[in-house]
Amino acid sequence: FAVHMWSHGVSRSRFSKFSMPWCFECHSTLVSMLKAYVPDPLISVVMPCYNQADYIREAMLSVASQSFPSWELIIVDDLSPDRCGARAELIALGDDFGAQGRRVRVIRNTKNKGLAESRNVGIRAAKGLWICALDADDKIRPEHFDRAAEAMSLDPGLQVITSDQQFFGNSTWLWVLPPFDTATVMSRGPLPVMSLYLRRLWADLGGYSAALPWGNEDYDFWLRLLEVGVSTLKLPGALTMYRYKAKSMMRDAQDETETEIAMLRTRHPSLFHPAKLMREHAKIMQMSNRTRKRLELLVAREDARDEDRACQDMWLSMNDLSLGDFGRASSRALRAQRSVTLSWQPALFFALAVCVSDGGAVAGPLLSDLAANHPSLGKTEAFARLLANCQASSAWRAAPRRRDVVALPSPMAGASTLRQEARQTAGQLP
Repeated sequence: FAVHMWSHGVSRSRFSKFSMPWCFECHSTLVSMLKAYVPDPLISVVMPCYNQADYIREAMLSVASQSFPSWELIIVDDLSPDRCGARAELIALGDDFGAQGRRVRVIRNTKNKGLAESRNVGIRAAKGLWICALDADDKIRPEHFDRAAEAMSLDPGLQVITSDQQFFGNSTWLWVLPPFDTATVMSRGPLPVMSLYLRRLWADLGGYSAALPWGNEDYDFWLRLLEVGVSTLKLPGALTMYRYKAKSMMRDAQDETETEIAMLRTRHPSLFHPAKLMREHAKIMQMSNRTRKRLELLVAREDARDEDRACQDMWLSMNDLSLGDFGRASSRALRAQRSVTLSWQPALFFALAVCVSDGGAVAGPLLSDLAANHPSLGKTEAFARLLANCQASSAWRAAPRRRDVVALPSPMAGASTLRQEARQTAGQLP
């Protein structure tokens, strides 16, 4: 561990005159080095809780049973109606924790912040070098931290440590993790939420994002790590345990999964080809009224981050365009262009909104500039059709504004099809 901490830039001045072999021969010096270079806690477990008082004891005891002792547990009560924070304090004072109860801290949010921001609150207060984001209804196996610590000592360059995951509760499925790479994350969630990562990675990325309407903040976080590039190790065995419940926030939002994943991918344009992203745009344009309402609530929050609000504005502008509200679509897309990470996407939907409201003479040059500045976008067949449609047609002006009409004009259709679909759907309205 001294070697591990040494490599991460901790001050070496106290021991610079000693050789490593000599330090290991002299017990007192080795103990001094370990105290100086290995923090206690080494691992900070951050556990937000909201209406999970029935499960939190199991989650806490899975941390207390770790064979590796250098950890702390930070529980963030997100203004929970069941007072799970008070429940956690009682558990920490009980016989099951004993002296380890001093390693448990409870933070109480003064207002409900949601899962992503509650994790951020806990990590800001964390003292450990490594973070384990453990949900209050999940568990980790007793050897999880011990095996991770051994891996850290063998490879000081490690940044993320993960393992397979065992489901329990209403499912016994074993999640065997595929490699953590771009090809894998295009089709599925890349890592269990309680995988370990260096705290400084969280700081470098600005923490977890609350942009998405139905959660998936951990999936988003792993994608951002993939974008910057990290050294990852998968430990053997299933060291993490996920409680699968027939009814949960994720189960309740099951019908919204396709739209949510489409939104998630648009937050990472560097990982996905423009043609793929344009197919995701079509899904977002047809978002449900339920998802739209959640986005409208999120974008109106006073504490929303600028980058998160830009994403939400972009997604709402896509839906506005589908609903025929071209003025609102253009204003939201314009605001979304403040984002750097969204790349060409807000500008595309601003140009489309201008096209259908003011005609191709105004929007055509905007689309041509986009193609010139983003060659991979300009070469896609879908973009070529959009450009042709914009130059030849303003048929979207006749698009219906009712949300319950399914046969909306598609931005991927040809110009004549656009005009025909617009006339047909407009004529069907009462």
